[in-house]
Amino acid sequence: QDIILVLIAYPWIVRAYQGMQTRGLIGKTIDNFRLNAENKHKYVAPFGAIGLWAFVFFPFWGTGALVGSIIGYLIGLRTWMIFASVFSGHFLGVATTVLFFDLVHGLIEGFDRTFAAYLPWVIVAGIALAWAGNQLFKRRRKKA
Repeated sequence: QDIILVLIAYPWIVRAYQGMQTRGLIGKTIDNFRLNAENKHKYVAPFGAIGLWAFVFFPFWGTGALVGSIIGYLIGLRTWMIFASVFSGHFLGVATTVLFFDLVHGLIEGFDRTFAAYLPWVIVAGIALAWAGNQLFKRRRKKA
């Protein structure tokens, strides 16, 4: 659905960005896309198409295919390069995520059932300990 959204929305967003589209009901949505893309522009621009590919490949908040295509437009890449980077980065990112979760699922099934039942709590405890360690580290750095 992300790729279909890019194929449908990209031409409209580019037209609206160029000022040819009237700002009506869709104007606020396009402005939100543009602001999100401009905020991420500085991270991708120095690396060109490879940076755009990596931006779309890694599944973080706000790094989807649509935002990536808008960033590609803002940094001046050609449309075919934008689509090649965004589509390949998105498809490989999804495939890698699916393979990773399949690997984790296989590992969990290999554990004893009692351990697997407590594994989510172990993960939450690990995250809490990492957060507490980070807070302690920040306090010690402030004192120094």
